[in-house]
Amino acid sequence: MDLAGRLIAEGLSARLEQSIVVEDRTGGCGTIGTAAVTNAAADGYTLGASAVNSLAIDQYLYRNLP
Repeated sequence: MDLAGRLIAEGLSARLEQSIVVEDRTGGCGTIGTAAVTNAAADGYTLGASAVNSLAIDQYLYRNLP
């Protein structure tokens, strides 16, 4: 996902003529990064990307998701 995110950010940065920062948050089968995105300020500047399999499976692996 990191490589895909960086490639998308490169194209998005050129299109928007703005810098895009990719922050890779690994661990917890995607729950750490997903929690960071869902808890970010609703300012329109935060995008989240994750593998679909971890988003679908995590609810069965973890009793309490952040």
